[in-house]
Amino acid sequence: MFTRQVLTTQSEKMAASQPSIRVRSREGVEVPWSRKAAQCSGMLTGMMDEASTEEDVYPVPNCEVDELRLLGALCDPDNDSSEALAEKSVPQLLRLIEGANFLDAASALKQAQHALASRLKGTTTEELSTLLGAADDFTADERAAAFAEPCFTPPAAVVDTPPPTGPPSLHHQQSLSGMSISDDTKELALCAVDTGTLVELKGVNRSWGTLARHMLCMRLCCRAGQQQQPPQQLSDITDLDIESLARADRLWEVAVAGRLLPSLAWLHGYGFEVDVAAVRAADLPEEPPYEDDEDDEDDEDDEEDCFGGTALRSCITGEGQPDLKLLLAAVACAGSGKIWGVPVEQMRKNEIGRELNLSEMRIGAAGARLLGLLLPGATSISKLK
Repeated sequence: MFTRQVLTTQSEKMAASQPSIRVRSREGVEVPWSRKAAQCSGMLTGMMDEASTEEDVYPVPNCEVDELRLLGALCDPDNDSSEALAEKSVPQLLRLIEGANFLDAASALKQAQHALASRLKGTTTEELSTLLGAADDFTADERAAAFAEPCFTPPAAVVDTPPPTGPPSLHHQQSLSGMSISDDTKELALCAVDTGTLVELKGVNRSWGTLARHMLCMRLCCRAGQQQQPPQQLSDITDLDIESLARADRLWEVAVAGRLLPSLAWLHGYGFEVDVAAVRAADLPEEPPYEDDEDDEDDEDDEEDCFGGTALRSCITGEGQPDLKLLLAAVACAGSGKIWGVPVEQMRKNEIGRELNLSEMRIGAAGARLLGLLLPGATSISKLK
């Protein structure tokens, strides 16, 4: 171990002592890069290993000079370029992501992706349109439909509507279309963007909306090592990541998924997996267990700990105690009949009628949270009493 550490230190010192290389930008300007930075680019490393050029100059025709300067700093492990990234506009960050990908520079790519995700986090659809310089080609009905659909909806499952008859809304900010940003770059750029922002992005325009749907479906319906491409239709979806839904405050969509996804087999999140078919078949308790002492402050915690009982636990695999959000999601998605005082199956299927009488329900704290997951999708209900 000691010998390896010494050799590594000597290697780093040799790299630091070697003269820098130069990379030639699209404009023909030569930008100096340290050897350490160049070694963090798979493309440059390959070029240097295959054949050294005269005076160590390597062409990078995809990048402009300013981009190459910052990418060189991002690739150098001795530099902190967070402030420089914070000053860049969204179009500039997209260009950096494209350049880092071209250079096969994983560290620079990750930094630029997270800088973009931080810049976009918490923004509205209107703010995203401005930041991205996106022309509005949506009608009001198209935008409303984009927001109304579940966020796990695959792009191919969305029915195309005719283009608007009037002229599109005018945007005077810089357009990304003039920067020749590829769709692959846009997809890379959105990898670190949070789920809630992707939902907002669906309403920007048709192009960004389609990409947002693709990314959402990849995130919510695909698991590493199981699927390389997202499902193309609702009937193709077998998995749903409820943790991502919860982070976007859309956990209630699990109930909609239980109604719309006939092939749904697994819910996963928080380190657990839920067998959907097993939940459908499980004999879950109709009423919550109530203690005689209603003033006991621990009743609510005990109630949440035992929600669904051992029957629900038998449908879940994973180490430790499942998160209550996972338990609620499993019941809202696939529970049958009435569970803990809540008519789960009727509400999920939207068959409850126009009124829901809560006055005679003794549902408890966990049951109330379950009801909260079911109400948004139960559109037939117009009155609670």
